[in-house]
Amino acid sequence: MDRLTIAGLIFVVLLAAALCTGLAVLAENSQPQFTGRPMQEALLIEPKAMTKNSGLYNLSITISAIAPERINKLQLNENITGLTTYVNGTTINTANPLQIQLNSGDLIEVNFTMPCAEYSSVNEVTVLSTDAMYYTGLPLSFQPYLATDLGWYLHNSSDPVSNMTNTFTIYGSINNDGATNAQNCSLTIKFYNNEELLQTSSIPIGDIKGFFGCDDFKTNVPCSVADSVTRTEVSLRGANVS
Repeated sequence: MDRLTIAGLIFVVLLAAALCTGLAVLAENSQPQFTGRPMQEALLIEPKAMTKNSGLYNLSITISAIAPERINKLQLNENITGLTTYVNGTTINTANPLQIQLNSGDLIEVNFTMPCAEYSSVNEVTVLSTDAMYYTGLPLSFQPYLATDLGWYLHNSSDPVSNMTNTFTIYGSINNDGATNAQNCSLTIKFYNNEELLQTSSIPIGDIKGFFGCDDFKTNVPCSVADSVTRTEVSLRGANVS
């Protein structure tokens, strides 16, 4: 094979490679490219109030716009029989696209009215916009609903920190996931030696607001029988908490 033939073959190979590369680039560039704005929180949803009247709950939330956004749909986590939805006092049909345009700084009030018996399965509201999905938790009940996240430890008479001897330290938080305030709350602590009750102490807390109110605390309770304690029981009470 002479040099001219070899040079021709090399040219053909290089030309084919160039064509393949060009086709690959063309194919890649022909695919749709996402050029949308980076995802950011454009809406702030806040549960505000819940009232009861004639066997109906009226749940009020506000939606405020941090950036321009269009709301296409409002929905609860369950399909509720007898649900009526209002936006700024006007009844809307949630089965249809809403197309509510909000500019930065705008705020709307949304009300969900439903039979009280239907509310037991409701715990979340979702807002679907053009670019994102937003949601917020809802009160678990109309009545106060208290949940604790507590820890504690007992300091006996040999505790190395002198001012902590014979004390019971309790710390943590109490959340009210109901819609109404929990009133006159307190923690009751019982100290036992096996089955024998040695001491009962109470820590007053006061009221804990509804709609996800939280009380954080840490306190020390004198326990003169600390050396004899084998177990403790901590219980939460409230004037209107079942």
